[in-house]
Amino acid sequence: MWKRVFVIYLCLLSGYAAFSQDVDSIRLAQQIDLLKELSHRNYDSTIIISEQVSREAKIHKQQEINWEALLFLADAYAEISKADSAFSILSWVVDQAMINQNRIYEIKARIKLGEQFQNKYQFDKSIDNLMIAQKLLKDSDDFSLRFDIMNGLAITHRFMKDYGKALEIFQNILDNYFFQLDVVQKFSVYNNLGIVEASQRDYSSAEKYMLEAYEIIKSADNPENLAKVSYNLGVVYVRLQEYKKADNFINSALVEYRKMSDFNGIENSTRSLAAIQLDMENYAEAERLSFQALDIARQIDNRRKILGNYKNLYLIYERLGDETSDSEMLRKELEYFQKWAFLKDSMYQTEMTDKIFELEKQYETEKKNGQIALLQKDNQIKEEEIKLQHSQRNSLLIFAIFILGVLGFFMYALNRNRKLNRLLQAQSKRIVAQSEQIFNQNKKLQKAIETRDRLFSIIAHDLRSPLISIGNFSRLIDFYLRDNKLEELKRVGKDLETNNDYVLELTDNLLSWAKSQSEDLDPQFERVSIKEIVEQCLEIYSSISNEKSIELSFEETEDCLLWTDRNMVKTIMRNLINNAIKFTPEHGNVAVSYQMNDNIVEINVADTGIGMSPEQVKLLFDTDQREIRKGTLGEKSTGLGLSVCKDFINALNGEINVECVENKGCTFTVSLPCFQETKDHKEINMGIVKDFSDCLN
Repeated sequence: MWKRVFVIYLCLLSGYAAFSQDVDSIRLAQQIDLLKELSHRNYDSTIIISEQVSREAKIHKQQEINWEALLFLADAYAEISKADSAFSILSWVVDQAMINQNRIYEIKARIKLGEQFQNKYQFDKSIDNLMIAQKLLKDSDDFSLRFDIMNGLAITHRFMKDYGKALEIFQNILDNYFFQLDVVQKFSVYNNLGIVEASQRDYSSAEKYMLEAYEIIKSADNPENLAKVSYNLGVVYVRLQEYKKADNFINSALVEYRKMSDFNGIENSTRSLAAIQLDMENYAEAERLSFQALDIARQIDNRRKILGNYKNLYLIYERLGDETSDSEMLRKELEYFQKWAFLKDSMYQTEMTDKIFELEKQYETEKKNGQIALLQKDNQIKEEEIKLQHSQRNSLLIFAIFILGVLGFFMYALNRNRKLNRLLQAQSKRIVAQSEQIFNQNKKLQKAIETRDRLFSIIAHDLRSPLISIGNFSRLIDFYLRDNKLEELKRVGKDLETNNDYVLELTDNLLSWAKSQSEDLDPQFERVSIKEIVEQCLEIYSSISNEKSIELSFEETEDCLLWTDRNMVKTIMRNLINNAIKFTPEHGNVAVSYQMNDNIVEINVADTGIGMSPEQVKLLFDTDQREIRKGTLGEKSTGLGLSVCKDFINALNGEINVECVENKGCTFTVSLPCFQETKDHKEINMGIVKDFSDCLN
């Protein structure tokens, strides 16, 4: 009886477990359906729910549901500009699907990878993944997979501007699979055909295809695609200059986007309506819509959309200013043009940083691949050693059974082992030598990349910004000339001169720094008068010091001759005197002096400026870590001058020392070897005189 009760209990327990598993599967499937609805509208919710579904699917060992959730997660990460995370997830799903021989999910993941490579303009990789997915496809598979592959290939060719190939693929879908397409797929093909024709500026054909897509989706309950095609039609009608139709369709798209609370779509539609009103010369309405779109762009923190609204606004005020000659309109035009230029410059710098970061990642990947190759070689050597050990073990077994015969074989194996060890040792030495060579090459490459990146960063920001300002000054000069504002014109002229001086200083320092970073830094030693160089540099900066009412003094003593490179010493002195004036407040003092101690000339540049803290002094010559400060009157600084000084002084066999007291001033002391008359110097001087005499003859 007890056995019968126990059996019944086990049956009930197993039935409950099966029922519980079915309930979990149904609940996870419902959450996947929810992700399908959220995936194109609410990316934050999509990320939270997909991560939760993935965790639960792992717990309940629902492998395919886990992969499905991860595909949604990768899409959401891609939409919020986390492309690296998306690539990592999709690559993992591909690997897991291949390991588990799950063909369908490998196809799905490769289609998604194709889309991600497409967005990064890596079209070859996009096509490779889509073609692999197409080879894995079978006739019995769901048609939606075939459609996604063909649609992805066509869109990739469209991005590559291979419009003929894109049209061929879309037309092939319509000709051969039309009756298998559902409503959304038919809509997608006609809408994409319209986009391809619009890209080729055939707006009449684009209108025809997009109206077909509009009629298909209008009867379906699909507000997202209805909004998309309405917006596209509005853009096409703008190109055709049919502004009334354009306004109607984009307003229809705006209504749908508002129903879905899609702020990206709302902003796009509002900004496009502002552009239409601008073309129709309804400036007040264009201004209202532009500010409305700008507020939305700021709410969703989309810098590219903010940039577009700044452009709309400065174009509106430019036209108003041209028509009315109202100075307020011109001021607003300049204000929003400056905002547009500044944001565009900032975005360009960010994009450059991203590209540099991507290059660094690529370098790290190549470095890791090299390490993997070395490890594979090590593993191969170990495998050979293991095989050798097996051979020895077999030899010992045979030796125990057939003593005489195995003795000869053992001697042969031992001799062979010695040869192999010699080969392995020689191979190990070659590998070590190659590793050292690769390490040295990587070190040189890293230094070259850092120098190039630093140059790009400075050129992209420090050099580009003042050039943009010069363009703005030209607009202001024209404006003040028309209004006969001479005082303002003088001020702009002075600002323009300051900006120009900064560009020249930056260019000189960039060239000097680039030269100092190269391995070909070769000083041209000659006999140089330090007094002559100091007087020349003080004459250059006397006007700048007078503008700040700074007393520029030179303690004249007996002249000292240096054995050095004249141009390098000039560069060093210019940078030190310029920095002293820049960081000294008005009515301060800058003093230059020199003296000779034991065949060393010590040159001192002292100021009564703002000084530096000990922490700042430690990082003074480090271009990567030190703080770049502005001068006492807001003068700009490149951060390269002192680095150039340090490199040049080292090349000239000298030293530089700094003594600073915060809020009291700094003293820079440069020590350089003085000129000493030697036999070599006499021969050089005689040779110079002789050559000069030959010229006279």
